[in-house]
Amino acid sequence: MTKSEFIKKINNGRDILFDINGHQYGIFTWCENGIGVGESTQNVSKDPLQYYNTPKDLLENYKVNGTPLADLCDKVIITDYT
Repeated sequence: MTKSEFIKKINNGRDILFDINGHQYGIFTWCENGIGVGESTQNVSKDPLQYYNTPKDLLENYKVNGTPLADLCDKVIITDYT
């Protein structure tokens, strides 16, 4: 998936669950604080969600093992999308 495709998914989705290298993450676009993102286990957040104002901001600033999510778009496997 490209960065622009992922941005479009975030803009049009509500809950997005995805895997990267065997780890599960969730993006939740309906949160009061902005777009929430975080790693999860069995659909339960492992850490507090981090919040961003835009999908682009999220992709550029949320890091997975020190790498911005924007640089990992080609490794993203969406497992649930609403």
